[in-house]
Amino acid sequence: MNEKRKSRLRFAVIVMAISMVGSQLRADTLVTLGDKTLTGKLRKTPGGYAMETAAGRVEVPQGEVKQIRTDPVAAAAVHGHRAVDPAEVASLLDLGKNALAAGDFAQARDYFKDAAQLVPQDPIAARGLGIAYLKLDKPLQAAESLKVAAPKPVEGLDRTLTMAISSSLVASPGRFKLPMRAVNYLMVYLKSHPQPDEPVLNALATALFQAQNQKDSPAARSPLFTDAAKLYNTLSKKLEENRPGEKRWGITWDKASVVDQKWKDYNAALAKRNHAGSALSEAQRQLNAANQQLSNATLGMGARTAGSVANAQSAVASAQTNQANALKVYQDAEAELSQKSPDCGEAISLENVDLLAGPLAIASPSQPEPKVAVAAADKPTPPAVPDRPESIAVAPVKKTPYQSPATPSATPPAATVAAVQHESVGFAVGPDLVVTAACVVEGAGEIQIETLDGNMFKAEVSHSKDGVALLKVREASLPFLPLATAAPAGKLTCLGLPDVNLFQPVAKEMTVAGRNQGGEWSVSFEKSPRLPGAPLLTNGQVVGVELGDCDSELEKVPAVTLKALQELLGDAPPSGTPARDPRMAIMMITATR
Repeated sequence: MNEKRKSRLRFAVIVMAISMVGSQLRADTLVTLGDKTLTGKLRKTPGGYAMETAAGRVEVPQGEVKQIRTDPVAAAAVHGHRAVDPAEVASLLDLGKNALAAGDFAQARDYFKDAAQLVPQDPIAARGLGIAYLKLDKPLQAAESLKVAAPKPVEGLDRTLTMAISSSLVASPGRFKLPMRAVNYLMVYLKSHPQPDEPVLNALATALFQAQNQKDSPAARSPLFTDAAKLYNTLSKKLEENRPGEKRWGITWDKASVVDQKWKDYNAALAKRNHAGSALSEAQRQLNAANQQLSNATLGMGARTAGSVANAQSAVASAQTNQANALKVYQDAEAELSQKSPDCGEAISLENVDLLAGPLAIASPSQPEPKVAVAAADKPTPPAVPDRPESIAVAPVKKTPYQSPATPSATPPAATVAAVQHESVGFAVGPDLVVTAACVVEGAGEIQIETLDGNMFKAEVSHSKDGVALLKVREASLPFLPLATAAPAGKLTCLGLPDVNLFQPVAKEMTVAGRNQGGEWSVSFEKSPRLPGAPLLTNGQVVGVELGDCDSELEKVPAVTLKALQELLGDAPPSGTPARDPRMAIMMITATR
């Protein structure tokens, strides 16, 4: 073996060893405000930090942390990428779950997206991200994430995930609206659970009706649609057996006699619409024939007389009138059918679905370690339903959204939800002054800044303006960034925290382009800044602040101008020493609400 090859082999062994140590061993140090030093494996929690020491687990509240030093081996770069720390992923998942439980869906999205960036196929991160997007009314993004969370094969889907995926597919816009795919998910679940589940059955009805009403959709002629309609009728009859004197009308209940009459009216309207449809087809056929006759006469084809063109034109005009009349009759019949059709809703109701069940459940005080619980909602005890024609009649849905009544159920004791942590980038503009995004710190009960060398300081909001806030930092002497005197156009540098690194954030430069659009300044990034509050620089001087998040359009990331920053800071120049390296003025802001 030659020396060059031996050298390569030694290098590979070293890299492998570093990677293994970085992912398996960790010795972090946490110093409290009382100068107590803890060493072990660090994990961030919704309320602060947890340290697994030789003596056991120690919880340290967020506000009691003075400094954190992470093991450089665990954070070592291997071929340009640091080893993924399982404790960091677990921390992000816990923070995301807590934010979901607290109803802070935007922050939950950010934590789960960070976890998914570290482990792209992690099912819990994908599930949490999908639920957060669903709550943020972004069904398309929700569908993409929830499909990653779905097991393969889909027969393993639990109730919560089945309903969440189906809801997102039905609610997605345009060509991404896929109700028949939702039908498939719902059928798989219903077939594997012998007891009929009314909310899931209602979801199937909604998906079927939405598929039926998609323009130019062949759904109603597909075997899947037919099988799903039969399953719907079978399970509806089982539900109706438990409620004598009542029957189901779409996804609602009514007296059996009333529902029977509604089905008669519906079937009559359906027959009328079908007859009008046949008449319209015949009128269109006659119009096509008349147009062809006119074309032949105009071109001199066939036997031609002096009045052949005029006769053909007259025939076309008559056929056009007949076609227009037939179309009007059909449209009226369609409108009548829509009015008399069952109300199945325009969106799948998630009112009776615990979206935080299963892997997203947070531990109660009696359960110190989070466990994957089987949600009670996954094993429903549904009510019942009545008798109708053998085939489900599918027609255009009414345009009034349906809200199903709440189903009484035993509610387990709620777990205690910790305060939610929000994060942003900050940068010092004076020895004890820091600028960051106002949306993160306003209304916070506690604000803590962490410099990139691991020191912790408490801070308070001095004031805010135009999307940025000025923080006053206690007992600090920070290296800071000077403000520019003018804001140039063109290429700028953003100094932020674009990479996920919960315990040892690293400031990185990003090249951006600034521009003025209708009086508002925005910047164009090649990579997401991830967190708001990072400074925009030219020649080491601040000319603005980006206010983007993980979902911002890279071509139009919002930003605050130099003028707004100058108004925020006022005329008093900071005293002290500007940072020799701009990265030393960058810090992580954690605001607890």
